[in-house]
Amino acid sequence: PISCGYPDKMLVSIDFPHCILAVEEKSCLLGYSPQSLVGQSIQLLEGHQSDSKMLHDAITTAGCHRSCEFQVALYDINGRCKNMNVSCMPQYGNSGACAYCRLILSLSDAMLLSSVYEERSCAWALVSAEWPHFVEAINDIFVSQFGLSANEIVGQNLHRIKPIRTESTPWRASLTAASQGRRSHHQVVACLASGDEAQIELMGIPVVRAPNASVDHVMVLLSAPPIPCRAASHHSPVLSPSSHPFFSPSSPPKSFMLPGSAVGFASSAAAPPLPPH
Repeated sequence: PISCGYPDKMLVSIDFPHCILAVEEKSCLLGYSPQSLVGQSIQLLEGHQSDSKMLHDAITTAGCHRSCEFQVALYDINGRCKNMNVSCMPQYGNSGACAYCRLILSLSDAMLLSSVYEERSCAWALVSAEWPHFVEAINDIFVSQFGLSANEIVGQNLHRIKPIRTESTPWRASLTAASQGRRSHHQVVACLASGDEAQIELMGIPVVRAPNASVDHVMVLLSAPPIPCRAASHHSPVLSPSSHPFFSPSSPPKSFMLPGSAVGFASSAAAPPLPPH
């Protein structure tokens, strides 16, 4: 018998129409019970906003021993569109041959690229999802908080604001998680414009160009520093990180549509308008 492990996993056939062969028992991600999904085509979860070709191609490609991750619009049992993060990988049978495709589905934490430039309430940097995560844009709060202009940071990575002696692990972990489609949240030490070092909160949010797309950018939100690690100037900001909604523990995981203006771009053209989330 075919079985799926926890959480939110299913096995589907490599060949079209990609029948659902097994669903992990506790799954109810889109409102369907496992029993109602088994035996159905994956097309049951698709709708007019779904990029069906991308999803089907990814499942077929798993039969060639290749894995991938991407965002796709799928529909719940009530017909509501949900932007989902999908991991697609080969599942091997007893003979060692690729027998099925394993799908891991989770609600996407991604935001649209067109929404990034609206954030004005805290410092942010837009970086590439690929290592070494070069900065492509920053906002004016980033300039004032860290003392680096767009000319100094665009094309570099965020190590420019990380003290040399401090640990890189939380920076790397946050960027890696967001690049894989998951919102991440860590405390880090950063160099401020005043020359002080301060512990701040960093949140990485995956960014996509459209609902059916792979993560190609990460928005890095950086809280204002509450207490510098060295003697601070009396002009240093004292805003608590938790006062910003993105850093509140009660903030629900969701696709963010943010309320700003960017001051640095890797190219001269702003991002083109995108369809609503």
